[in-house]
Amino acid sequence: MYVARRKLDCKAWKEFGASFQALKTDNLQEQGSEVDVSPDLAVKIAAWRRCEGTTKSPGTTDPGKSLSGGAGQTRARRRDTTARRRGPGPGAQPPPRGVCARAQPRGGAAGATLPPLARRSRGDANGHGARGGGGGGRSLGRHRLRSLPRRAVTSSGRDARPDLWAPPPPAFAARRRHPAPTRGDAIGPRRAGGGERRAGGASAGLELSAEGGERQRVEVGPGRGGEVAAGAWRTRSLCTRCAARRPRPTANARPTTARRGPGRGPSGPAGKVQVKSSDIQVGDLIIVEKNQRIPSDMVFLRTSEKAGSCFIRTDQLDGETDWKLKVAVSCTQRLPALGVGLLDLELNQLTKALFVALVALSVVMVTLQGFVGPWYRSLFRFLLLFSYIIPISLRVNLDMGKAAYGWMIMKDESIPGTVVRTSTIPEELGRLVYLLTDKTGTLTQNEMVFKRLHLGTVSYGADTMDEIQGHLRNPCPQMQSQAGGNNASSTPPRKAQSSAPKVRKSVSSRVHEAVKAIALCHNVSPVYESRAGVGGEAEYAEADQDFSDGNRTYQAASPDEVALVQWTESVGLTLVSRDLGSMQLRTPSGQIQTYCILQMFPFTSESKRMGVIVRDESTAEITFYMKGADVAMSSVVQYNDWLEEECGNMAREGLRTLVVAKRALTEEQYQDFESRYSQAKLSIHDRALKVAAVVESLERQMELLCLTGVEDRLQADVRPTLELLRNAGIKIWMLTGDKLETATCIAKSSHLVSRTQDIHIFRPVTNRGEAHLELNAFRRKHDCALVISGDSLEVCLKYYEHELAELACQCPAVVCCRCSPTQKARIAKLLQHHTGKRTCAVGDGGNDVSMIQAADCGIGIEGKEGRQASLAADFSVTQFRHIGRLLMVHGRSSYKRSAALGQFVMHRGLIISTMQAVFSSVFYFASVPLYQGFLMVGYATIYTMFPVFSLVLDQDVKPETAMLYPELYKDLTKGRSLSFKTFLVWVLISIYQGGILMYGALLLFESEFVHVLAISFTALILTELLMVALTIRTWHWLMAVAEVLSLGCYVASLAFLNEYFDVAFITTVTFVWKVSAITMVSCLPLYVLKYLKRKLSPPSYTKLTS
Repeated sequence: MYVARRKLDCKAWKEFGASFQALKTDNLQEQGSEVDVSPDLAVKIAAWRRCEGTTKSPGTTDPGKSLSGGAGQTRARRRDTTARRRGPGPGAQPPPRGVCARAQPRGGAAGATLPPLARRSRGDANGHGARGGGGGGRSLGRHRLRSLPRRAVTSSGRDARPDLWAPPPPAFAARRRHPAPTRGDAIGPRRAGGGERRAGGASAGLELSAEGGERQRVEVGPGRGGEVAAGAWRTRSLCTRCAARRPRPTANARPTTARRGPGRGPSGPAGKVQVKSSDIQVGDLIIVEKNQRIPSDMVFLRTSEKAGSCFIRTDQLDGETDWKLKVAVSCTQRLPALGVGLLDLELNQLTKALFVALVALSVVMVTLQGFVGPWYRSLFRFLLLFSYIIPISLRVNLDMGKAAYGWMIMKDESIPGTVVRTSTIPEELGRLVYLLTDKTGTLTQNEMVFKRLHLGTVSYGADTMDEIQGHLRNPCPQMQSQAGGNNASSTPPRKAQSSAPKVRKSVSSRVHEAVKAIALCHNVSPVYESRAGVGGEAEYAEADQDFSDGNRTYQAASPDEVALVQWTESVGLTLVSRDLGSMQLRTPSGQIQTYCILQMFPFTSESKRMGVIVRDESTAEITFYMKGADVAMSSVVQYNDWLEEECGNMAREGLRTLVVAKRALTEEQYQDFESRYSQAKLSIHDRALKVAAVVESLERQMELLCLTGVEDRLQADVRPTLELLRNAGIKIWMLTGDKLETATCIAKSSHLVSRTQDIHIFRPVTNRGEAHLELNAFRRKHDCALVISGDSLEVCLKYYEHELAELACQCPAVVCCRCSPTQKARIAKLLQHHTGKRTCAVGDGGNDVSMIQAADCGIGIEGKEGRQASLAADFSVTQFRHIGRLLMVHGRSSYKRSAALGQFVMHRGLIISTMQAVFSSVFYFASVPLYQGFLMVGYATIYTMFPVFSLVLDQDVKPETAMLYPELYKDLTKGRSLSFKTFLVWVLISIYQGGILMYGALLLFESEFVHVLAISFTALILTELLMVALTIRTWHWLMAVAEVLSLGCYVASLAFLNEYFDVAFITTVTFVWKVSAITMVSCLPLYVLKYLKRKLSPPSYTKLTS
């Protein structure tokens, strides 16, 4: 046995110890639980252990204790003792100089036993023998090393420490064995060198490039800024198979540009730095250049292209070498603007005017000063002194007020269930001019009730349904021939069906076929509820014929289908079971009829119809049933002379119509159709078009069975609510997808259009010339409602958008039928653009979301079509009738309160700035502040904040009066509560009161200047409190508390503000009468003028309350 030996001095020992410590944390843990080491490295490890004194010879090295927490110490010592006894075998070759014999490969008698610290894997790629084999150790090869529990799986690569690391050959790296993770494996942030997701998948390697070539693999984390960011995962150690797919360690040492914030880890300075891939931390922003490879999960933030797009390649992830287009996330691009109310825009304009006044006043003061000395200093001083002109606290007060308005709306017991989802625009409810509403589910209950069945020559209504029951209780009668009336089978033989003469069916036969078609052509499923559920809970079971009718419910996507199936049940033909392949019907006699569902064609908004192909299990007859809107079915049924007329009659009654038809198929016809249909569904190109073409080939010359009429009842109090809104000056537009006759009937029955009002039905147009003629014809009519279809609306919007908007806005009501969701949103934007008035959209379904979001204010109704509209709207109500109180009471009050609050906040800043200007003018335009320190801070907060904010509780009329007289709402649409006129009035009031307060204090000037401050500031506080009291129209107990509390806080603070007030002076009678006199002079004239104005020109609400 050969033993190599090296003597280490203190310096060499320290260098080796530092190198090995770095190796433990970076190199040794690269390959999961075990890594490969070279024999030279094993020698150095053994030498380090000898110098450390843990072993007496190289063979007694115990790495398990130092690297694995003491595990395997006894086994390692036993194996080393056995190896010393065995000695070198025959044919053993001495190792190279300076190499420990115990670091040789372990193979047969020739190889010496390695300690556990440097165990070699069996069967490596360099030709070494397996453990226990008989191969000679002609090459040292590479060995495995048990690793520590790792903080982060990473590698710094050969470039970092070339003397301690040698990368394995590719073939060896791909085939080497990796053990399973041990208990010591820690959980930490994943970096580029290893660590997969919890699911065990490989990291997502991305290549941002337009060309080929060598790529760099980097692991990045999410962050902000930069070009690309990626999410880092907290994962466990690699499994045995996933470890083989990790990137090469050399890639982790290449430079990468990253941006880091302050304090980002021990190795990362702040700012833009260049780091190795192994040093990238979670949260770094990685700047990816062209032809760089990034093996990580990334969040694409920004590119140098304006479009925000980039081509990447993921060949190392999925093997695809083609380039993929990626677009940066939209949140880093321009976001849509949030909802901003008209009141906010008006206040912004007034604030700009105040800023201009601030600059102008400062320039005037500097001019009157004579530009003495450095005049620009005086200018900036005056700008600071008069900065109270800008109402900085305006936004805070308004936002708090809007939050209070929302709370009041949700706490109103008269409109339960109302939710305010946007607290920024409650005052918009008080200035609406156009109300866009849906019909189904918004004005109606969306609860369908079957009302009429028409068979062409016979019509059955609600009072004649017992006749249908009598027909169904009798057996299916025979049909009579048109020629001689000979009895024949109700269904001719399949082979002779095409050549059979036309027959005239009896009424009873047509009733049987119509009711059976309605009971089969649908997507309804019966659900049975067992009342005796386990644990007291209801249990739902599959449909069965033994279940009673009392606990059966129907589930379907459309309430129309549920209404039809419920009607068939009421007349005797009951749907008792349905699954994906069959359905069962129970006849009035109790017989169960089973039908096999061969094909199903669901309803689509494009086709406006649905169909089903069924086979009767008893007769093996195949029938294709179809139902849909009249406009879609009129082209597929056989010629008839009653369908169009009866559809119009039912629509005028307010009924929703559906046309039902059928076609009998032979077995050969169905097999041919099924083969073509299956082939079309398997097509790669134009699959949808081919499938539609095959289905359309079946929809020809269908037999018209019946026409059904379903009523959608109006919601409670819809008529008085619409009448209330119309009297309030709000123009109501109904946008619906129903047909023209149904929409017109609902408009009349809901009093959207009065009975005596003329209706102009816009003739269908298809081109520009027809649209021009129809618009000219409509222009000659006055004070009439407009009814227009979606197709005509599209043509007019394309060529005559401005003309259509101008004429439609003059109508008291507009009805748009057959309107798509896109057209609804376009109409809302059209009104905003051409009129500049505030619009509100009301809807209950998903097709109304685009219209709600496009309008200035959206109201969603929680209906039976889901909560999409309710969640997307600004306000959510449970019934349409709640909109009346929401607008008349809360909308009106919110607008008037916000207008008064905003103007009072501006007055509060103007009056103190006026006092400052008067003070500077008296003392030769000196830029000296009048009030300093706590006085300026307390003026806008403690002393005046609560009384001013209490204006959100004010109301000019009672809620009952506002609901009784909707004409009060019409005054708000003119914007008289907040305008430049009212703003100038408040400016004049501020100038008058500020001048009186300051000049009055100077006229009553005592021997000391501190008395002027006490008199003027006290009079200012009292004036503000009195102005709030004079502005309030209806007192609330919280208003009185706010007034008394603010006055008490000011009086209490006088004792602590010794540097501003003379306590001895403010307790005298002289101080009291001077302050009282100045306050009365500043407020009494304004009160007198306000009283005279109310008497001479009273507002509208005073006329109603008097």
